[in-house]
Amino acid sequence: QFRSAVAVVASNYEQVANESLVRSLTTRAFAPDDQLPTPQRLLAELDELELEDVLELAEVVYDPGQYINIVQVLSPTPE
Repeated sequence: QFRSAVAVVASNYEQVANESLVRSLTTRAFAPDDQLPTPQRLLAELDELELEDVLELAEVVYDPGQYINIVQVLSPTPE
C-alpha cells in the first residue's frame, strides 16, 4: 500500500499545474531558488521517503487505529 500511495503522489508531482507554479513563485519571496519546491525536488524528496516516516507522522496526526487511504482523483480534461 505504501508503494502504491507513493506512486499516486509521484504521478501528481510529475504534472506541472498552475498550483505548483504558484506555490513555487510565492515561495520564492521567502526562500532562495535552490529551495523552491520544483517537481524534480519534490520527486527527489518523495524517493527518499520511507514507510517509517509516514507511520511516525500518522501517529502524531491521526488517532491510533484509523486507516489512511491515498487516492488519485482524475480531473476533467480542459476543453
